[in-house]
Amino acid sequence: MQHKIKLFGLLASISLLAIIFLYWYGNKTQKTESDTIQPTPILKPLQLENTIPQTGEQEMAFPNSAITFVFNQKIKPLSYTADIDPKVGFEIEIDVQNPQVLYLKPKQNWQFQQKYNITLTAQPSQGLSLEKPVKYSFTPIPPTRGQEVD
Repeated sequence: MQHKIKLFGLLASISLLAIIFLYWYGNKTQKTESDTIQPTPILKPLQLENTIPQTGEQEMAFPNSAITFVFNQKIKPLSYTADIDPKVGFEIEIDVQNPQVLYLKPKQNWQFQQKYNITLTAQPSQGLSLEKPVKYSFTPIPPTRGQEVD
């Protein structure tokens, strides 16, 4: 019986040491968030994807319509500028619902048959800047008969 008690005590001691060992070294070798390798994000340059209206001569039923610039990523607030030739007063703002979109609205109507050249710069919320300023031009023309708005 004495032998069984010694054997039981030895097994209990070994089990206790094993539990302590696993607890102590198991916690030290657990990977933390900083130990894992995070992939490097791929930063893309900001690029213009679309304009409304398109470049060139465009029928315009509402000559005070804004020009819409759609980019491939969100625009950083207040990081955009525009220059229009010939000079006209305008407002430029980000779409609150979709910060990838900028609107450039004239303070007075666009003049029909006048070519407007617009140079636009903007910074992305994240990522790389425009490689060069956006160059855009359009000439508003009156709508053809039958499409006029009363």
